Amino acid sequence: MRSLFRLLALVAITAVMVMPPAAGAQGMGRQSVTPAVAAPASTLAALGVNLIVNGDAETGASATDNVGVQRPNGWVVSGSLTQVQYGSRGGFPSSSTPGPADRGAALFAGGPSNLNATGTQAIDLTGDAASVDGGGLGFTLAGYLGGFAAQGDNATLTVSFQDDYGKDLATASIGPVTSADRGFATGLLARSGSGVVPVGARKAQVVLLFTRTEGAYNDGYADNLSLVLGGAAPAPASVRQVVGPGGGAILVGGGAGADGGVTVDVPHGVFAGPTVVTVAVINQAPAGVSVSGGALLAKTVEVTTSTGASLLGAVELQVNLTADDLRGRVISAIKGGVVVGSTVDPRPTRVVNPGDGVLAVMLDHFTKFTLFSIVKPGAGGGAPSNGTVLDQFNVTLTWTNPPGTTQYELQNVPFNGDGPAVDIIRNVETSFSLPAPPEWYGMLPDMTYFWRVRTTTVTGTPTEADWTAWGSWNYRTPKVASDSISPVSPPAGATAPALTPALSWANSNPAVFYYEVQVSKDRSFNTAPATATAMVYGALVHGGATAPANTYNIPAAFPLERGINYHWRVRPRIQGDGTPLAWPSTWSFQSP
Repeated sequence: MRSLFRLLALVAITAVMVMPPAAGAQGMGRQSVTPAVAAPASTLAALGVNLIVNGDAETGASATDNVGVQRPNGWVVSGSLTQVQYGSRGGFPSSSTPGPADRGAALFAGGPSNLNATGTQAIDLTGDAASVDGGGLGFTLAGYLGGFAAQGDNATLTVSFQDDYGKDLATASIGPVTSADRGFATGLLARSGSGVVPVGARKAQVVLLFTRTEGAYNDGYADNLSLVLGGAAPAPASVRQVVGPGGGAILVGGGAGADGGVTVDVPHGVFAGPTVVTVAVINQAPAGVSVSGGALLAKTVEVTTSTGASLLGAVELQVNLTADDLRGRVISAIKGGVVVGSTVDPRPTRVVNPGDGVLAVMLDHFTKFTLFSIVKPGAGGGAPSNGTVLDQFNVTLTWTNPPGTTQYELQNVPFNGDGPAVDIIRNVETSFSLPAPPEWYGMLPDMTYFWRVRTTTVTGTPTEADWTAWGSWNYRTPKVASDSISPVSPPAGATAPALTPALSWANSNPAVFYYEVQVSKDRSFNTAPATATAMVYGALVHGGATAPANTYNIPAAFPLERGINYHWRVRPRIQGDGTPLAWPSTWSFQSP
């Protein structure tokens, strides 16, 4: 029996984590820098062709590791922007990681030892003045952008249309692609934007910007960049609105109550503070994207925040489909999903009003979304069904398979990817069980999990075209309490044996394994910089991974002070869309 089984395990996280350089940035060593051939002063524009010179990083030499720098031809470069070969030493994207299907040998990277790197090109539009000044000349800016693993390093591509005097008339950008967009995996995702070239534009200034947020190497990546003029690209309808902790509804085109309109319904508590949310709707399918077992509809919705704020709860995207959108399709066969690179990650979808053609898609983060119709139906009858709240932490997922099924793929993913996940491919079954701790430290409390199944009738290794559409559902894990936790060592009121003692606790609920711990001389555990009076030790602890279990060690680099009364407390860690628990009783001990 062929079986591929992959469980992603949660690891212990300490209060202060000193990260080594990223795999894409290990070991600075000596840098070798090769200058690029000088970029032309300007590139003459032509309609219907890519105006970006060397947008695919294929012209000139490329680095083969995370030390060398090969500046790209055709670009005016600042910082250590480099061309680097796919699969180079240091953890770079490879031929098999998400990215362009027609990728060449190399891509762009931000390069070693710099916070920001840029590449710039100036494109002369004077030869197209008549087309530009006639109004309605469309443009499309596109490319693949990405980064390394869970790091936040990123890339953006911007075009500024300028007049004869260099004044900006209009600007458009694509990116950045966040680590969450990439599923915290190394790779590049397709991004594009369209609009109309402003009347009077005589130059297009293209800027490729790489930003480093962590590590020593700037692991923003880009490839297959293009700027094309010609045609009248559909302009997106967009709304920009501030949403506070109380929630609110963002309506585009009159909202989901109007024909063709969209509503993003943000419940109470999704944002911790006022957040600027932008919703853009364009009536075309995302370019370069396909969906397993389905066909894309001409509808793309992009939802972003000005700060990249994480959602603290689920949000509903409601879409009113017109007769032209449906084109005779049954509305129950229309699903919504997240655009991830060149594929679509389905999300639980429900029919709100079949007569008016209104669908609602459940979202756990903001990014680009689209709709698709199922043309190759797959698994059905999933249990637990949407909205089920479990009463225990072990769960058996069940479903029905279409006739002829030989293999299935199952994924079980926590809200916004905030915890361990499951991805398996196995020979035909109709159920799969996820065990509770300590057999598997995987299910976190009070959180929504998305699970889905797709099937195939082939007996060998399936290609993407061999799979059916995903059947997709969601459930929620049980709540837990803090009062089930009690101190073990040191006992309440006792003197610790050392200035770096091990603090341990017990929990009568064996399903809880992930904890928050605080220790301080200050009984109030005040961490506000302006008013704090004492150091507060803080940590996230995987209780199943410590020895003994459920233990936090005071770091050797920060020992306790002698002869002081210390206070400490522990609570279960709640992540994703769960509600954080109140801290339980505080325990005390004396340092030696």
